[in-house]
Amino acid sequence: MNNYFLSDICQYPTRSKIINFYIFVLVLMIPVSVLHELIHGEMYKIFCGKIRFGFKGIYAFSQEITGKQFVRTEFEIVLLAPIMVISLVAGLISGWLGGIAFVLNLLGSSGDILMALFLCDKPGCRILNRDYGFDILTRNIL
Repeated sequence: MNNYFLSDICQYPTRSKIINFYIFVLVLMIPVSVLHELIHGEMYKIFCGKIRFGFKGIYAFSQEITGKQFVRTEFEIVLLAPIMVISLVAGLISGWLGGIAFVLNLLGSSGDILMALFLCDKPGCRILNRDYGFDILTRNIL
């Protein structure tokens, strides 16, 4: 049982290194996910939105609930802020703990990254956050 990470301060629930590692990752995922959604929420507040937090199955989410339309750049900042902030913080944590936190956040941010990439070729649009994702509102050209 020696050679475990944190073996001096932790007692492991099983004798299997693999199962213990998965348990550790699942436990670490909770604060990373909560922090991720709190950062989304703070970004909504910065852009004058009102937010609601919740769960869809096992996934946490934050959603703007007033119907405020965001400029594309504002919404991209909301989407990408958690990966930037948590990546910087994880970089300051030395060793494997920072690396695992970085990877977990990167995996959890994959949907945000894909949405931001999707919005890159939509200049001048506005975004309306919805229960099912978001709507893209184009400019009225008269």
